[in-house]
Amino acid sequence: MSVKWNQSIEKTLTKCESNPQKGFFPATLLVTTYSSIIYSDTNEMFELKIKHDLGREIKSKVPQFVKIVENAPNRYEFHVPDDYRPHLVFFLTTWGEKKDSSGKGFGESYEEVFESWCKRFEGKEPISVKDQKGILGELYTLEQIHPTFGLDAIKCWSRKDLIDFKLESTHNVNVEAKSAGEKKGALVSISHLNQLEYQSKSPRTILSVVKIKSSVEKSGKFIYEWLQESIDELNKKAKKKPSLNADVKALSSKIESVYGGVLNDKTQQKKFFTKHEILGIDWYEIEDDDSADKMAKGVGLPNGVFLTKYKIDPTVLKTIKFP
Repeated sequence: MSVKWNQSIEKTLTKCESNPQKGFFPATLLVTTYSSIIYSDTNEMFELKIKHDLGREIKSKVPQFVKIVENAPNRYEFHVPDDYRPHLVFFLTTWGEKKDSSGKGFGESYEEVFESWCKRFEGKEPISVKDQKGILGELYTLEQIHPTFGLDAIKCWSRKDLIDFKLESTHNVNVEAKSAGEKKGALVSISHLNQLEYQSKSPRTILSVVKIKSSVEKSGKFIYEWLQESIDELNKKAKKKPSLNADVKALSSKIESVYGGVLNDKTQQKKFFTKHEILGIDWYEIEDDDSADKMAKGVGLPNGVFLTKYKIDPTVLKTIKFP
């Protein structure tokens, strides 16, 4: 069977996302294999349905983030959460390159690369990719607001409360941080419908959206590197301005709590395999009767709001300069 691979894996996956429940495949097949990739917007999963000619089951031990749905002599189906899209891109790209360079058949090349991919990502990361991106979004937001709100911003940083930075008692403002992918039109997840509600007699509600690109190759830094770098940068400032020493101590304590361990623990570090790049930040203010406020108050289905796991297009909100 001869397969001509489409090198634009990313475009294929984007096409899947734009057409949920419809199958596509990143290859022009001279002889069809009936293989397909389907994106489920309900479950936020990529569903890979591989039709192969091996005549036996595939015995690979899959990573924690992979769900096996079917393993038959001629069919193999597994699902990958969209948070792990970079890992899927890596697999498909490697498979395509292996198929072209080795001359092996569709099924043989798939099995070989899939086995290698499973071994590379077989361990479970100490922090899920979703939470890694959430932490980085909050950390980068904190770095932007700290010069204005000082130690208060660090002290009020919470990953458990409804609002990430509840500064209403000291600065009459609350800041909620969200992370988003690099693609245009990326939606952000809202934890609760009333998380971004306009309060007429209460503090301003500000939303930060931090664009993050994740990777499993050379570009980017591991989460523990980002966290340590943030402490180091604040420590440099404290050497010039000793009054910031309390801030350094508070940030170090907060980061250790968020990370769930010691940053320089080498054993822990080796368990991470996802890197991230921070591309930038956008700021929005929640206004009376805007889409976020309507969602919070349960008023119909506002523009830019998607009820699948409470998602919103932040670009429908008021853009501001902040802090």
